[in-house]
Formats: sequence, structure tokens, C-alpha cells
Amino acid sequence: MIHREGWSLASAMFGMALGSLFLAALVAPADRDSLVSVAVVGHLLWLAAMVSDYRHRRLTTRVQRCWVSCVVFGAFALGELLGLGLSRTNPDTYFTVWFGVALALAIAGVIGAIAQEPGDAVFVGQLLFHGVTLLPLGLQVVLAIATWTGASVDSSRYDAIVGATIQIYWVLAPGVLAALVKVIAGLNRAPGNRNSAWIVLVCHQAAIVLLLFRWTLSRA
Repeated sequence: MIHREGWSLASAMFGMALGSLFLAALVAPADRDSLVSVAVVGHLLWLAAMVSDYRHRRLTTRVQRCWVSCVVFGAFALGELLGLGLSRTNPDTYFTVWFGVALALAIAGVIGAIAQEPGDAVFVGQLLFHGVTLLPLGLQVVLAIATWTGASVDSSRYDAIVGATIQIYWVLAPGVLAALVKVIAGLNRAPGNRNSAWIVLVCHQAAIVLLLFRWTLSRA
């Protein structure tokens, strides 16, 4: 009974913290500072959830089964690392933060997969989140090729490419957000079977998608 009450208190505290995270993603200015702040707070909550899962011995992954998730999340991390490196050379520094936040979440996914293999719904949610977040990588590759070949990219052409990237994200982001919310609802089951680290990480990603969506609206 004490364990159940203790877990209920922990659940309530995590719930309030995640609710505050979503509120910040909804009402904070849609800028780089807000994105960094939400990302930092989300990662702190994820670390706290990892500690909680470790203390309650819910980290029960089978090493021979987690390698697929680790490889996939690692591949996303490499793509986002490439985007981070390329984005540092173009005039729109917002994408540097965009890829930096996505890279941190991919690394958290690898660590989370080692600790506890994600279920199918969580795995699909990760594919959707990172797949859509990697959209600006195409922009960075185009600009890098133009730079390496000596071609100039004027501001109007750059704005057109950014606009197309943003419009694609604007169309896909609501679907990704809805999918992540569905994953969160599916994870919210009996306390004894719950893995709070994945719940917090998916909630964190949903808040990031919401904030990026608001930013794309402001840029449209």
C-alpha cells in the first residue's frame, strides 16, 4: 500500500511537471531560447524518470533484442549530427538549435533503449518524430553542395527553400503530435508495468513538436 501511494505521489509530480512543460511549449515565445529551455527541462525530467525506473527495477531490457532500436536511433543521431554541422554554416542559426535538440533526444533514445527496450508504439513514435525532424537536413545538404561547388545561393532562393521545408513540416507535425499523444495514452497503464522514462521522453518530444509547429507558423 505504501509503495502504491508513493508511486501515486511520484506520478502526480511527474504529471504536473510534464503539464508545465506542455504549457511552456504552448504559451512561451516561439523562439530559440524557448526551445532550448523546454529541451533542458525535458531532459532533466527524463533523467529523473530514469532514476525512478532504476530504483523500482523496471529496467529489464534484453540486450539481444535492444540492438535494433539502438542502431535505428543511432542512425537518426548521425543524421541530426550531420544537420547540426551543416547548419552552422548557413545564415539561419535556428536550425542549429533545431538539430541540436533533436540530436539530444536521439541520444536519450539510445540510452533509453539500452535500459528498457521500447514497445512497438514507442518505436513507431520515434520513427515519426525523428523522420519529420530531419526534414531540414535536405535544406542543409542543398546549401552545402552549393557552397562546395562555388554556386551562390541568394536570399530569395534560400527563403524559398526554407519556406518549402517549413510548409512540409507544418503539414506533417500535427499528425506526429497526435501519434505521440496516442503513444503516451497507451503507455499510461498499470503502475507495475509502467516505464516512466519512455513516457517522459515521448511527452518531451510532443512538447518539442508543438513548439516547433508554432515556430513554423510564425515563419510561414
